[in-house]
Amino acid sequence: MSNPHLPVGWDQPEITPAHWHEWVEGSGVDPEIVRLNVISLMGDEVLEALLGDRLERAGGHAQQYVTGEIRRMIHSREQLAIGGWWCEGLCTLNGCRTPARWGVFKPDHPLIDPNGRIRKYEHPLGVPDAHAGSKLLGTDQS
Repeated sequence: MSNPHLPVGWDQPEITPAHWHEWVEGSGVDPEIVRLNVISLMGDEVLEALLGDRLERAGGHAQQYVTGEIRRMIHSREQLAIGGWWCEGLCTLNGCRTPARWGVFKPDHPLIDPNGRIRKYEHPLGVPDAHAGSKLLGTDQS
């Protein structure tokens, strides 16, 4: 991701300083683990991460035109496109170490559910919850 909003001299182009601070300073996560697993997303990248599989499965006209179903999915999540961090998961079933197509997105401006509660984290729509882990230091998981 090339982010024109990063400060000059910032040497972590995949993550904003605020997200880095939240993980490394605020939560005490090892910086290398953060580099391996967390990126900052904004705009269409957010919607692709959260809706990508669902949009692909819509098929037919939905891939060429915005149908009512697709419009509702996008509209209900537009606020998330402001940005946030994404932590990619790895499939850990049967010793598999491949991207799980599942992860966690924490928006900078979260949605509020119908009961008035803040939805602190978002997950890809329509993708079953995965048995997912993170890349660890000193392991070959690429």
